[in-house]
Amino acid sequence: MTTGTDPTVVGFPRRTPEEPLPLSQYASHREQNGLVLSHLPNGVPIWLVTRHEDVRTVLTHPKISANPDNEGFPNVGETMGVPKQDQIPGWFVGLDSPEHDRFRKVLIPEFTVRRVRELRPAIERTVDERIDAMLSAGDHADLISDFALPVPSLVISSLLGVPPADRDFFESRTRTLVAIRTSTDEERATATRELLRYINRLIAIKEKWPGDDLISRLLATGQLTAVELSGVLLLLLIAGHETTANNIGLGVVTLLGNRQWIGNERLVEELLRLHSVADMVALRVAVEDMEIAGQLIRKGECSAARTPSTRSVPNAAMWRSATASTSASARTWCGSRWRSPTASCSSASRRWSWPSRWTSWPSSTTGSCSDSTSCRCAGRPPAPGCRRTVPAAPGTPPARHPARPAPRPETHVPVPIPQGATSMRVTVDSERCVGAGQCALNAPEVFDQDEDGIVVLLVQEPKEADAEGVRAAGDLCPSGSVTVHED
Repeated sequence: MTTGTDPTVVGFPRRTPEEPLPLSQYASHREQNGLVLSHLPNGVPIWLVTRHEDVRTVLTHPKISANPDNEGFPNVGETMGVPKQDQIPGWFVGLDSPEHDRFRKVLIPEFTVRRVRELRPAIERTVDERIDAMLSAGDHADLISDFALPVPSLVISSLLGVPPADRDFFESRTRTLVAIRTSTDEERATATRELLRYINRLIAIKEKWPGDDLISRLLATGQLTAVELSGVLLLLLIAGHETTANNIGLGVVTLLGNRQWIGNERLVEELLRLHSVADMVALRVAVEDMEIAGQLIRKGECSAARTPSTRSVPNAAMWRSATASTSASARTWCGSRWRSPTASCSSASRRWSWPSRWTSWPSSTTGSCSDSTSCRCAGRPPAPGCRRTVPAAPGTPPARHPARPAPRPETHVPVPIPQGATSMRVTVDSERCVGAGQCALNAPEVFDQDEDGIVVLLVQEPKEADAEGVRAAGDLCPSGSVTVHED
């Protein structure tokens, strides 16, 4: 990789048991001029992008691509038990516009805030049923295998219209597919083939006998072939299962040491902000020479976009420093992935297994997760459900693994809460909107979505009570279609 300024090469910020959230490294990188030259754990040189505006540029600029077929794209090795993108039509996660947009626009109406809120009662029933099953199992329960893994699988199978009789098969194959540390390549490949065969049969059934489910509605649009639809559904299955399962696990462990935040309306968003576990999701490559933050990026040079926060206080969090201790002991570092050790948290009545990793979503027109709204919805019911049924499980965070040294102390910095807006005005550019739904999710009194998921502005001058949500909408909008004006 050639540069005009010959910057110092720094190590890739990697999570360790002692520092699961390397915020100090990110803070140091953000203070430097331009981008930071680094390398992935496998030695591939990259530009590390850490400032929010620079990240937005990387994720939205037409000269930067997410397609791994482009020369120079950073190959980080196999991380999922699925075939390559060119082997599954409809596997659009590595496509650029306009190919990516074609798939995304079909999915957006299915994952608007309004549509996802309709799913919440069914999700809550699933959560209640799994918790009741855990409580009736005896004197111990496994949070991951008994709750965190089956809940997203059951929700997704219901969303797709999988018959109840087939859900055990559906869940078992899904578990094998996402268990990259405990299943072999052959086992994951077999699970992939079996799932694709099952999905194809399910699509054929829905073509003849449509119902009120995602597959039937996507078929009715006529915009995807059956083969493309099977790839889209497999992608949704993997993206929605592992992320949500790990969200639940790590979120519960965090809340054991921060009970005061259970019930806070910003809880899920703050957990997603604090615990992003996708170390190398936003990998990109330049397809033409370009400049970012004053740094020349040559064609074929690659980047990793990492931004722990979009807010004015990047390291602000509402969690005590004990959170770092809790989550550090919950995982051990294994290459570029986290794995769960055998340690468990014991109490007089219940045993909780350690969680694995969980994921947030990048902000871009081609990288913003189409079903991130549904994943947020799925993440909300477990916290109050656990509080309702297991009020004493357990009273303190799990004990740290005895082989690990204590983490260095950190100072808690509370998230600043704006006291009100002064002359706030909002404008939207519906032509740029990609239907992520962040605006309607954060400020429902100000924004809505139409049937295609496109933003609708309800109020141009928000009330003071809506100011914080409006600011969050402007920060989180992946396409920049929401603009907040303040005097």
